[in-house]
Amino acid sequence: MPKCFVIEDESHAEQIGEYASLDDAWAELGRLAAIPWDQRPNVAPCTSWQTCGRTYEIIEYETSSTPWQELRRIAGLDVSVNGVAWGSEAPRYGARQFIQAEPVSRVGLIQALSLMKSVFVVQHVHVFGPGEEDVKMIGVYSTKDSALAAVARLKIHPGFCDLPLVVEPGGDDWAGFHITEYSLDEDSWTEGYVTV
Repeated sequence: MPKCFVIEDESHAEQIGEYASLDDAWAELGRLAAIPWDQRPNVAPCTSWQTCGRTYEIIEYETSSTPWQELRRIAGLDVSVNGVAWGSEAPRYGARQFIQAEPVSRVGLIQALSLMKSVFVVQHVHVFGPGEEDVKMIGVYSTKDSALAAVARLKIHPGFCDLPLVVEPGGDDWAGFHITEYSLDEDSWTEGYVTV
């Protein structure tokens, strides 16, 4: 039977696109997840867009007759100021994110976390003078895209907008956002230390 997969923003009853396969629809949601919440097409089409978000779902239709027959709805992706949350059925994606949109069983959460190999730590450094700096721990993220999305959300706010760039590792400039990948279950510090 011929099928079509439609991505729709359930919150705003807005169709995003039609796809020939479920994999194509998931791939499009993967692309949307990498776009900041306040940028097109993720910015919500309502007057309360700053506190609203998108709730993308995939609707599977059987298309041999008109009107199409809806077969099922799959929770896809939530995008908001709070970040990205994948639906529990999301392949390659749901297991890598801390699933916020759907309740998840303890076993499902353990399985999801066991697939993670590393995390991305975001910090912001403001240098006031020689030896004077203020380091803010922003958060720990499951993907680099999520870490970059956090930077995009914060860099417009006071203080952060003065130093909005992501600092390149090993560069001369220390002030700004830092994104550092840490491997899980691995020692980052392997020697002792001395205080003076």
